[in-house]
Amino acid sequence: MEYELKNSLFKEKKEQTVTKHSILANYLQPWAKIISTHFPRAYYVDAFAGRGEYESGEEGSPVIAANILIRWQKHHLQFYCICIEKNRERYKSLATSLQDFNNIIGVETYNNEFLDVIETVLAKIGKYPAFFLIDPEGFSGMDFNKIESILSQPHKEVLVNFQYNAMWKTANIDPL
Repeated sequence: MEYELKNSLFKEKKEQTVTKHSILANYLQPWAKIISTHFPRAYYVDAFAGRGEYESGEEGSPVIAANILIRWQKHHLQFYCICIEKNRERYKSLATSLQDFNNIIGVETYNNEFLDVIETVLAKIGKYPAFFLIDPEGFSGMDFNKIESILSQPHKEVLVNFQYNAMWKTANIDPL
């Protein structure tokens, strides 16, 4: 059952994903607008980026974010989009779905686990503002100490999709 769920995850957007992407877009747009007036460089980091697009052709979070950043990029500001995806097949699709953005915003992808590259990503970002989308598939791959280390730095914001059902399953507890 779990294997089937993971395989169908990127076929088409489910209702909860549409809502999640709406929240992302409604938060990221004003963030990018504000940042674009105060800093020469800013970053969007998608910690569990997935394919970038769904098999149905619908945009995933990396493409949604890249389209928003393009709108607010000005001559004195450079936006960068950093996407992390550990699954090799999803990573290949991600790189393809983002290649059209390479000449407009800086795009960097990692085929790795979020927790294994977060320190490298933070070092790259340095003092510049960054918006992190942390939306793991289930509960694995997240560490609240790492999220705390991101938030302890200036100009860093985090949007976390905390999947409480996965936590209950991991603890082998039926929430109902």
